Amino acid sequence: MLPVGIGAPDPGCAKGPDTLLACGIEERLCALGRSVDVIRLDAISTPPRGASGIRDDRRVASDTATSPTAVIRQHSARLAAAVVEAIRRGYQPLVLGGDHACAIGTWKGAAQARSHQGPLGLVWLDAHLDAHTPSTTPSGMVHGMPLAVLLGHGDARLVGLTHGVSIDPRHLCLVGVRSFEAEEARLLAGLGVRIIDMTEIRAHGLVAALREAVAIASTASGGWGMSIDLDVLDPTDAPGVGSPVENGLDATALIRAVSGIASYPGFVGAEMAEYNPALDPLGTTRRIADALLVSAFSGAPRA
Repeated sequence: MLPVGIGAPDPGCAKGPDTLLACGIEERLCALGRSVDVIRLDAISTPPRGASGIRDDRRVASDTATSPTAVIRQHSARLAAAVVEAIRRGYQPLVLGGDHACAIGTWKGAAQARSHQGPLGLVWLDAHLDAHTPSTTPSGMVHGMPLAVLLGHGDARLVGLTHGVSIDPRHLCLVGVRSFEAEEARLLAGLGVRIIDMTEIRAHGLVAALREAVAIASTASGGWGMSIDLDVLDPTDAPGVGSPVENGLDATALIRAVSGIASYPGFVGAEMAEYNPALDPLGTTRRIADALLVSAFSGAPRA
C-alpha cells in the first residue's frame, strides 16, 4: 500500500496523482506559463528543475514505520519540506495528494515558508469538516483529522510538525460542507471558523460563497491557499472519490467559480485530494479534476 492512501479506509486514492499526471495535467499547466511546482505526496525528492518551470518530484519515499499515524507523520514532514522549498524558490506548489491527510504536510509547509510574513489563510473545499481528533473520531482514519491538526488540535506527533506552526482560525473558511459529526462542529465553532455549508450556498450561490471565503483567507498577511477535496462535488458529477456525499457542488459551476484564482493577490498554492481512479471507470472525475486545476491556474481572476 502506498502511504498516500493510508489515511483513508479505501487506499485507492493513492493512485490518483499518477492517473492525473499520466493524462497530461502537468503539460497543460506548463502551457499556461505559470510557475507551478507539482508535488506528489509519495514523491518528495528534489531532482533538478527542468526548463519548463514545473518540477515533478517523482521518487517514491520509503518508510519502515508501520502505524498509519507514524507513516503519515514521516511523509507529512517530507511533503512540508518540499512545499517550503517550492515557495522559497518563488513557485506556487500544487500538491496532488491521495487522501486528504496530505493537507497536514501541504499547509504546515506553506505556513512555515511564509511565517516570516505572518499567518497563512486557507480556503477549504470539502463535503466534510475533517476536524476530528483521536478522542472524537468514529473511524480512526487520519483523513478525517487534518484540519484539526492544522489548527493545533489532535495527535501531538502531527501537530508538532514544522515546529508546531498552525493555521489561524480567523483566516480559514470551509465551503461545501454537508457531512460531519457534532464533535467536529463544536471544535470549529469554538475556534470561530467560518463554515459555508451547502444550505447557504443554495440560498446565496457558489460565487458569493467563494468570494467570502477568499476575502477571509486573504486577510492573512502570510498569503493564502486553496485545498480541494473532490468529494465537495456532487457524486453524480464526480463519482470517483473516496467518501462521496450527495447534494454537493455542481462541477461546472465550481470550474467557473475558481477561474483565475491563482492570480489573486497573496495566493500561495493549491492542493487536490481524494481522487480515486478505481471508482472512476469512465474518467469523468479525472476530467473534472483536470478542468478545475487548469481553470484555477489560468488567466486573470473573474470579477
